[in-house]
Amino acid sequence: GKKLFIVDTTTLTKAGYTGRDIEQVLYDLHEYCGRDINVTENSIIYLDEIDKKGSSKKDDPAGQSVLNLILKLIEGSVYDATRDPKTASEVIKIDTKNIIIVVGGAFSDVLETIRKNTMGFDRKNNISNEIIELDKEAFIKDGMMPREFMGRMKIIKFNDLTQEDIKCILEESDESALKIQQKVFEKIGVKLKFTDGYVSKVAEKAYKMKTGARGLEDLISSTTWQALAEVSEPEDKGLYSSVIVTEETVEDNTQYKLVKKKSKKNKKQ
Repeated sequence: GKKLFIVDTTTLTKAGYTGRDIEQVLYDLHEYCGRDINVTENSIIYLDEIDKKGSSKKDDPAGQSVLNLILKLIEGSVYDATRDPKTASEVIKIDTKNIIIVVGGAFSDVLETIRKNTMGFDRKNNISNEIIELDKEAFIKDGMMPREFMGRMKIIKFNDLTQEDIKCILEESDESALKIQQKVFEKIGVKLKFTDGYVSKVAEKAYKMKTGARGLEDLISSTTWQALAEVSEPEDKGLYSSVIVTEETVEDNTQYKLVKKKSKKNKKQ
């Protein structure tokens, strides 16, 4: 299958502003694809939080310019991908014409306006019922998205993630916030283990906060940083084999279990 690469568009910017540009994103994509140019040029890029670049409520002076840069990416161009545009020590030519670009965002301001202006009638139950018809004009007017940008888009509305959906993302996705945090612990030689109760509680909290999959990284980080800090202490380095986070950890990040490494003496016995 095609490789899926997720990009937080709030980090994207145009030249002259602090952040990442398209060339750097494509360089990271190439790395993610094992430096295989064929896999890279036939991958899928998911650009998340795209609404933050359009909405006038957001303080992003380069937002509209970035949308124009993304439009060029969507239309298919050849880029000189590089890790650092200032030095450009290594440049890789990447053609984006066959890369599938998917963009996503909450667009709460757009949906709020649509909900106010659109009501349907449920014949079966004879009651008033909300019908959401996604109109490109609403995204242009209320979402502050460029007309030429929306002209290239097919709009699909996804239902809000359920608690079970969020739990599934945490457990099964290779790029889930939980798997990423496990890799952080692995770098210092400690395994991060979690109970089913922990995953369920995180999913429940994310669902109630209406952050969906987006807020999982912050949730996982906030519940595990205390444990990470303890096992990273110089005097404790190499002392513990694993950290176990539970349901209680989600509400109080000082509540976790540490498992000490077995001494060589014990192993011989």
